[in-house]
Amino acid sequence: MSWTVIVVALCLGAVGGAQAQLPAEASIEHIDPDVKACLSRTMPKESLRATISLRVFDDSGEVSKFLANLYWKSFDDGRSKALVRFLEPPHKSGMALLIEESSNREAEPEMTMYLPELRTTRRLVGTALRGSMFGTGFSYEDFAQIQGVARDHDMRLLEDQELDERSHYVIETSPKVEHSAYDRIVTYVDQQWCLPTMSKFSDRSGSVLKELRVERSEVHEIGGRQIPHVVTLHDHSRGARTEVVVEEIEVDANLGDLMFTRGHLSRGR
Repeated sequence: MSWTVIVVALCLGAVGGAQAQLPAEASIEHIDPDVKACLSRTMPKESLRATISLRVFDDSGEVSKFLANLYWKSFDDGRSKALVRFLEPPHKSGMALLIEESSNREAEPEMTMYLPELRTTRRLVGTALRGSMFGTGFSYEDFAQIQGVARDHDMRLLEDQELDERSHYVIETSPKVEHSAYDRIVTYVDQQWCLPTMSKFSDRSGSVLKELRVERSEVHEIGGRQIPHVVTLHDHSRGARTEVVVEEIEVDANLGDLMFTRGHLSRGR
């Protein structure tokens, strides 16, 4: 299962992620209709626009801070696309990442990065997807999972669990992408909010590599939806964490199709 909208919901949703989206081709028959209805209830109908800040920490304290605009949109053909444009720090300003769900359901998401200092774009494929996204704790694959564009999974519903004295659905997914860093992703969905509040990303040995948590005190209702405004990714393999804070957000914003094209990446904000 993928978190969509943020490391926003994720916060995004990134953000953008963290409402959830059910992959159409996954093992949906194993998911109870009430769970599916819950997951889809807080999803934006069409789009999302957010400004987010990301702070990266290690054992010594804060290492770096970023400010970015995040855009997400669902298209008529059933695919979704996400766009990240960095605003700060100055040496990152203008950098952009476009993530497009492939028309081939068994293929990896198509990712294109724009580097303003080189005035060029480049595709990210294969093992490159495991690399750090602009120096944060998120890999490009993490961001794709969060935004809901990496939808090729096996999925099953596990037994409900109590977290923080609240009932949660528990959904396990196994990415089928060949170069995935993860063998298993377990996501906990608050049954009252219908919102993913935690995900654990494990490798083939069963070790939890990363853990994504929503700050419950920073979940706010917007337009009838529960939107997380602070999300923390704990990278246990590196002993680091990345905090994502939603500074501004607009659900179902009017976003043009052209901004989600590769040719538009070099045109800035």
